[in-house]
Amino acid sequence: MKLRALLGAVRRRLDEARPRALMGKLRGELFVLVHPAGTDAAALATALNRHPALLCHADALGPLSPAGFAGLSDGLLGKARDSRDLAAFRTASPETYLYKYVFDSRGRHAVGFKVEQGALLDSPSAPVRNALMQDRDVRVIHYAARNLLGTHVAELKRGQGAAGPVTVAPQAFLLQARQADRMNDYVDRLFEGHRRLKLDADRFASPERGALLAELAGFLGLDPFPAMEAGAAAAPLRGQIANAAELAAALAGTPYAWMLEP
Repeated sequence: MKLRALLGAVRRRLDEARPRALMGKLRGELFVLVHPAGTDAAALATALNRHPALLCHADALGPLSPAGFAGLSDGLLGKARDSRDLAAFRTASPETYLYKYVFDSRGRHAVGFKVEQGALLDSPSAPVRNALMQDRDVRVIHYAARNLLGTHVAELKRGQGAAGPVTVAPQAFLLQARQADRMNDYVDRLFEGHRRLKLDADRFASPERGALLAELAGFLGLDPFPAMEAGAAAAPLRGQIANAAELAAALAGTPYAWMLEP
């Protein structure tokens, strides 16, 4: 069947049923791993893919993703990326592409992908976002650092190439923290009614890594993850901030005061 005829048939079928009904016979658990910009969700995705019963893709592009595609050999991945028909199919029917290629479990118990909050909320992502919101069988993992000050300090250090303490502008941090809270709350509201798991991203790089993975395995109905080396304990945050006293005074009485000395 030529591509045009195939796409026409898909469109007609989509007029008759939503993506959830079309793909209701899928086996395995479906999930989406949502994270803020700047959060190292790639490290978590790598850890997830060590589990023999789980696939976590780099993003919603599936075999067209420049970041790779879990479960495909390099040869097959190259052929998929070179396929104009596949790219045209995704453009014409992004919801069907999501279920056919990204949510293809390949015999695993659970399959999903990670996506940055901003990318999920962009206008081009509306068809996929709407499909995820409608499908209550998709489990949502919200992976964000609870200590926003620690994230802010890490960003400053990366931006400045600093190894020692950095200066934190109190008002700039407060603005960023409030924006992050609003975005996290908005994403949570998008998926009301879904089975959801909120994970503190800071735990993955800490001695609590094993506990975090155990919590995630339970959420997806998996056997325990293979043993991994635990992360290191974080250095006290106050010692990483050159103007800690000034910052403490500015944060007093705000919901963020505890973050300086968790």
